[in-house]
Amino acid sequence: MGYLTYESDSSVADFAVSKQAYLTSRPERADTDDDAGKWEPPGGACDDWDKSILSVAVRELHEEAGLDAEWIGGPVDKPHFFTLDDAKRVCQFHFLVSVDMSNQTVKLSPDEHQRFVWATED
Repeated sequence: MGYLTYESDSSVADFAVSKQAYLTSRPERADTDDDAGKWEPPGGACDDWDKSILSVAVRELHEEAGLDAEWIGGPVDKPHFFTLDDAKRVCQFHFLVSVDMSNQTVKLSPDEHQRFVWATED
């Protein structure tokens, strides 16, 4: 039986879902950055001590939005592979995450984000 090994430079993006709304935030980036001013879901890279890709999704959601995951579904669609400007290869996963907002509020990491919205299809 085969298995997958994930490198520590893999990236994970997790979507927080509440009442069919998606948490997205505007990162604090230099105006010269290609992604300056773009909206993105909470996410980040695996660290060497992370136990799994799912634990990374939970950690990044808490670090970037101050939210604790109630349930995580996992991965949505296929992994996305791309190369960064420094030639580092990245494998990105997307997860659906349920958050109980009755006892939590979004607390953005001020070093990383400018503001957030709960976006819907409308």
